[in-house]
Amino acid sequence: MACFTTYHLLVVAHLAPVAATAVAAILIGIVSGLGARVLGSSTLPLLVPALAPPLPGRSLYLGLLALSEGRFASGGPQLALAIALSLTLAVGTDMGLQIVGRPDLPPAPSSGRPNRSEHAL
Repeated sequence: MACFTTYHLLVVAHLAPVAATAVAAILIGIVSGLGARVLGSSTLPLLVPALAPPLPGRSLYLGLLALSEGRFASGGPQLALAIALSLTLAVGTDMGLQIVGRPDLPPAPSSGRPNRSEHAL
């Protein structure tokens, strides 16, 4: 809810919808990453519900409606906006998770060869 409120306040302050979505998505990523770290769980249960409000469903609907009514001049830009918002959400949340550090990723696998300390045992 706080992320959608951030988005809405930025749009009311005359920031472009894509830029406002980017800021909200980064905030979603940061809050989800920190929450997952505190709870000791994966980020997905926190990330998915937070992404529902800013999804570009309205832009997609209006674009498809305009195309179905034959208004190609207004339908195309609406669909482009929906695509831009979707990509912004994906990149922004990942950027927020990278800022915090991703606790749900497993450690990198080793080369498979034992090191010298394992032979001594």
